This record gives sequence, C-alpha cells and structure tokens, in this order.
Amino acid sequence: MLLRARGLTKSFVGHTVLADIDLDLRAGQVHGLVGENGAGKSTLMKILAGVHTADRGTVELDGRQVSFHHPLQAQAAGISTVFQEFNLLPERTVAENIWLGREPRRRGLVDVGRMHRDTQALLDDLGVTGLRPQQRVRTLSVAEQQVVEIAKAVSYDARIIAMDEPTAALADHEVALLYSIIRGLTARGVAILYVSHRLKEIFDLCQTITVLKDGRHVATRPATELDDNELVRLMVGREMSAFFPDPVEGTSLGEPRLQLRDAGNGYVDGVDLTLRAGEIVGISGLQGSGRTELMEAIFGVTPFTRGEMLVDGRATRPRSPRAAVRSGIALVTEDRKATGLALNQSILDNALGPVRAVFARRSGRARREVPGLLTNLEVAARALDQEVQFLSGGNQQKVVLARWLATDPKVVLMDEPTPRHRRRRQARDLRADARPGQGGRRRPHGLQRAAGGDRHVRPDPRHARRTAGRRAAGGVVGGGGPPGRDRSLGGSPMSTTHAGRRVGLPDRFRNLTSTGIVLIVLVGAVVLGSILTAVEGRNFFTTGNLRDILTATSILGFIAIGQTLVILGGSLDLSVPFVASLTGVIAGGIMAGETGNVLPGILAAVAVAAVIGLVNGVVVSIFHVHGFIATLGMGLIISGYIATNYQGNHGSAPQSFRSIGISFIGPLPVSTLLMLGCAALAILLLRRTRVGHHLYAVGGNPEVARLSGVRTSVPIITAHVLCSVLAAFAGLLLLARLSVGNPTIGSQGQYDLMSIAAVVLGGTLLAGGKGNITGTVAGVAIFAVMDNVMAVMQTDSFLRNVVRGVVIVAAVAVYARRDIDRRPARFERPGVLDAALQEAK
Repeated sequence: MLLRARGLTKSFVGHTVLADIDLDLRAGQVHGLVGENGAGKSTLMKILAGVHTADRGTVELDGRQVSFHHPLQAQAAGISTVFQEFNLLPERTVAENIWLGREPRRRGLVDVGRMHRDTQALLDDLGVTGLRPQQRVRTLSVAEQQVVEIAKAVSYDARIIAMDEPTAALADHEVALLYSIIRGLTARGVAILYVSHRLKEIFDLCQTITVLKDGRHVATRPATELDDNELVRLMVGREMSAFFPDPVEGTSLGEPRLQLRDAGNGYVDGVDLTLRAGEIVGISGLQGSGRTELMEAIFGVTPFTRGEMLVDGRATRPRSPRAAVRSGIALVTEDRKATGLALNQSILDNALGPVRAVFARRSGRARREVPGLLTNLEVAARALDQEVQFLSGGNQQKVVLARWLATDPKVVLMDEPTPRHRRRRQARDLRADARPGQGGRRRPHGLQRAAGGDRHVRPDPRHARRTAGRRAAGGVVGGGGPPGRDRSLGGSPMSTTHAGRRVGLPDRFRNLTSTGIVLIVLVGAVVLGSILTAVEGRNFFTTGNLRDILTATSILGFIAIGQTLVILGGSLDLSVPFVASLTGVIAGGIMAGETGNVLPGILAAVAVAAVIGLVNGVVVSIFHVHGFIATLGMGLIISGYIATNYQGNHGSAPQSFRSIGISFIGPLPVSTLLMLGCAALAILLLRRTRVGHHLYAVGGNPEVARLSGVRTSVPIITAHVLCSVLAAFAGLLLLARLSVGNPTIGSQGQYDLMSIAAVVLGGTLLAGGKGNITGTVAGVAIFAVMDNVMAVMQTDSFLRNVVRGVVIVAAVAVYARRDIDRRPARFERPGVLDAALQEAK
C-alpha cells in the first residue's frame, strides 16, 4: 500500500465538507474518485497536496504517518497534483513553469541551458513531440498546457499524481494522448488518483473507484464490479434514466425567440439558426468549429458585422454585453472564476450583479426573489452574505446560473457549464426553465451531454478559419409559447471563414514585443524631434544636445529601473521621490564638502534607503497591505521627517563627488553609464537568478508561485529594497549636480509618477508578471527626448504634461490591442501534438 488515509475530516466556516473519508492508493494503479460537485473530491485532493490541512484523520505514506502544511512538503514526499484550473504562468516559458521554485543553478546563476535540457528530457519521456522548452505558455493550446502540468508533476519524481478533471478542457481526440501518458506513468509504478465526471474515462483507466457524496464516503469497489448505472446510482442516488430528465409537463415549442440569418463577424460566418421558445439545443463540434465564437457574437462580446439577428421577431445586433442583456440574452461563461463571478463578494451580491448593472429599477424585486431562486437551485451555503470564493465548484456554478436567471432572460447561452457542475441537476434545471412563460437557453456541452437536448447541431469544421485553443459547445432554449413539436434545424451549417477579418493591428506589428514597439516609438520621437527643432532653427544632433538628453535619462532611469522591479512583482512604490530627497540631504550633511567623507555619506544614504525598502517590502508581503497604500504611507512619513528636520538646503558635496554629475567618458556622461550599468545588472537579476524568476512568478500569479514552493515574500522584499537603493542612487546624483542636498527636489521632479509612466510606456504590465528593463530604459529615453524638444520649442508645462499623457495612453492602447489580436488562449497551432496523438492512438 503506497498511501493510506483514514478518517479525514475538514470544515470551512463551520460547514463540514469532508467527514471521515478513507482512501487507499496502490503503486502502478489508477484509482478513480467520483461524485457530484460539492461531494468533497477537490478538498480531499488539496489535503493530500498540502494546500489544506485536515481537521482530523491520518495519512500514511509507505507506512509512515505524514502531515503536510504546504504543497512543497507534499511534493518533496512524492505527491504531485494537477489541478483542474492550471497553475501555470502564461508569460513564462514551458521550462520556467516546470522548474519554478527549483531552478537549477550554476555558480549562483540559473542554469538556463540545463533547465531546457531537463525539460526536453521530461517531454521526451512522456512521449510528447512538438513542444519546445522555450515556448511561452500563453502561446500553447489547452491540451499542450495540460501536458506541461503533467510534466511539472512528474519532475518532482512523484510516486503519486492526483489529477483533477484532466480532460475537462480537452477535445476528444486529445484525450488519447492523456491516456497514453497515464498508462506510461503507471507502468513505472506511479499511483494515479483520477477525478473525473466522464464515466467512460473512469472505466477505461481505473482499477478501483471511490464514490463520495456530500462530503462522505459512499463506496470503494473494483471497477470490474460496477457499470454506468450502478456508479451513477451511487453518485446521485438515482438511476441513469434520471440523468437527462424528460421535458417538464406542459412544455412545448413556441414562436422563435432567437433567429440568425447569414450572420457573421470574422470568427463565424454564414450562420442560419432559429431557436424556439421551450426547447434546448445542443451544439457540438471539434475545436475550431466556432461554438464559443458564435455565443460571444450573440452576446455582443465580438458583435456580428453582417447578416441579421432577431430576438422575438425584432431586429437587433448587440454591440456590447450590456446591450445583449437588455435584449433578454444571458451568457453563462466557460470560466466561472475569471469571467463569471466576483469571488470576494457575497452570494447575494453576485446573484444581483447583472440586475443592478442593467435593470437598476428592478433591483428591489430581484432582491426579494433571489433567495427563493437560490433555494430552488439547491445552493449549499451558510448564508447569503457568505463570500462566493468559499463555496464548492458546483455551488459557485449554481450562483452563476442564478445571477442570469434573475434577469428574467429570453435566451440563455451556456458555454460548457457541466464539467464543473452537477450535470443531472443542471439538466433538470434546464428542463424546468424551458417551460411556458420562461426564458430561453443556449446550452453548450459535449456530445454525450448534448444528447439531453431537444435538438443537436454540429458546426462544419471544414470551414474552420483557425483551430481554436479552447473548447466550446452549445445549446439553446427559448421560453414560453403555444404548443409545438421538436424538429431538426434548418439552414446552413455554422462555419468560420477567412471572410471579415477582425479590425486590429497589421500583422507585422501584432507579433512585435513590447520592447520592439517602444524602441520604434523612440526612433520616431528622435526623428520627429529633429524635424521640430530644425523648424526652430536648431540642430537636434549636436554633441551638446545629445549629451543633455543622455544626462537627463540618468536620474529618472535609476528610479524607473527600481520601479520596474517592484511592479513586475505586482507591487508599487510611491515613496521613491522622498527617498531620493532624504538620502541626498543625509549624504550631503555627512560629506560636508570633505572628500574624505564621500564614502561614509554614500554608505549612510544606501543603508537608510535599504531599511526603508525593507520596511516597505515587509508591510506589502508579510502584512499584505497593498503597495500603493504601504508606500504612500511611507512617503508621507519621510516627507514629515524632512519637513521637521530640514528647513532648506543641507550639507554640500566636495568637488571630487560633484564630478560624477558633470564628467564624461568619451561622448557619454558618467551618470548615464552608471545608470546603464545598473540596468544591465537588473536584467541579469531578472533573467539569470532565482529571485528574478520568482519575481515574475509572484507578479504573474502569487498562488501559482506559492503552490510551486516559492517563498513569495522574498522576491517582493528584494524588489522593494533594490527600488529604494536605486532611488538613493538618484538622490546621490542629484546631490552631485546641485552640490547641496535639497529636501524637496524629489517631489518637485515628480519622480514617482514619471517613473511609473516610463515603466508603463516601456511595456511592463502594471498588474505585474510581464515586462523588462530594456523597455523601461527606452521609455525613459522617450521622455528625455520629448522634454528636450519641448524645451527648445519653449512649450509651457501644461502642454508638456498633455503630450506625455497622450503618448502613455497611446502606447498602452497599442499594447492592449496587440494582446487582444494575439488571442493566445483561443487559437492553437494546428498539428503541434499530431505526432504524439498519432502515437497514442
């Protein structure tokens, strides 16, 4: 026996989600874990993974009792978990995701070559071809991301791998590859705990099956002793015949609720569809057939650009989701956590969200009706004010359904809701809402589940414009109407074509990196600046003018480099101008015009800055105060200290120190060379050290970083310390140029806002996890060129700020448009897994 669990019990907020669960896992076997959503499967897996700690019960591994309080402990013991929601960082490479928290090092630096070789060996061992360690995860299809998750689990030398709904996001032909990988792992003696709602997979792969219901153990039996009917009966307490209920008595087809006539938008084209009141229609097809794209077009996410769309016989073409809701259309999206719920809000607030946003006058009535609606959907919760994030997956999905039913819709679009929900219950709810007088639904799901609908539509994949990287399927019902009968769908099949390419950036720009874009902008600024200065009768390219521009980049450059590090980690630092002022007056006071005091003055300034950065980092990462608030507070404290202790200029810099601000090495200012040296060291830090890799990870997704064993506080504290030290360098440079310490020079220069602006202009994402130092330095240079040109033209400060603002907004708009056009999660490269899939078959 490899693992033995006895009496595992877990409660959340007084609600017991697991009670006295027993589980045995044997080497080389696949153990199926099944049950409706809310049965406790994910909680049990998270206890084994070290995400949660059981309130009661024991876990034995190889006969030795163990208890895990962090995922890293479970992984070190040989237990890895592939969660239903992928724990991957889209902006990092395949290799960086697999080895996150365990990056191989050589002479203190990350050994990138070895990391790539080890990753390739893992992929080869799994029989996967077509994936490269250097590929960024955001460019991968869902199936490829699943492979990366499995490779990451295997990389821990796992003896037990738990898989939570591993095929939920895969097309049928991609499941064969997963089967092949699992069978290869079990042949090596790995035990697999396999959670799935798909009964075929359970019987195909598992030797033993454990059934949970409402957090309790129902049965554990050999798979050979069970069949579909018996397993469903154990899971839900009903026979298979009740899995897809018959229509509610009195329900019949009525007048058309939704009609599409030759509709298209570049994602889908030539769609003819008529959906009548009182029916459910299932839409299925291979990836790329346009299922999700059709629903998003109906809902106004990517509006139709041609053809006709009618709701209750009236022509409409929603240009936004808000307009679609006003027309009586609702969309239950595929990813409830990303686009379906506000997880930190209450059940009631989530359920009332669309009504409050679109039908404010109906809020009072909806407030009275929602509790009954949630009761009918059997939402299991402590109270209506409970935050949605603490509900099980199935109950979260019911809240998503309730928030749209509260709008009293005519048509409900449902994008693959069932892999994360209780299918029998949802099928029954669909039937109940497809009765006379109720709204319609479009229900997306796979072929087996589509069988529960009244009609079944399969888009024609032969016309696929691109291969979609995410699954989607659908079905539709309309509500209320006179008697009718089921029928087959008329009109042409749905297709996606080359026609009607969406409006966006030209292809040559769409694939540019943020750094490439900002460098192009820099070149454009130089060219435009030279033209404008020529109009004023000046030569832009004189040695003196170029030196002025380079000198101007150094002070802001130091601060912006530090700001980049902090922002990459998902934080912010508004205290930098005050740090620059404080360190300048401290160093000036210590130097007092004496050359012998230069080194003590520099060390004192750096030490003070490091302490300030350390405090900022601790408050942000340990006490979880937002960086904006923490550093704003620190800035006010420093400002108050300066105002109390320094009434005017303080101290003085000796001539030897002042030369740093005015000296040149060849054509380049010394200050600029120092700034560029710091930029090079920052680039090295981000690319070749664990702290740098972990900083990107924490900024991209702190929970993914934590589950990968990263000590999330370390990179944040390091970034804040370095940011403050670099601000101190800027303060010292200001001291060298002014000869005296000025207590207000930092705030006068607006270095906090200007540094953030340079970082954003350089392509770094304010939310963190994406960006680089090179783009930031280019952003600083753009501002220096702009300021130089506007100074020549004697432009007033108001117009200068307007121009800066326009440039920043335009750059961010270009980055956003580029990211939308890339659509990394929607489209996959065809054929990249073909060899592996063929071998698996």
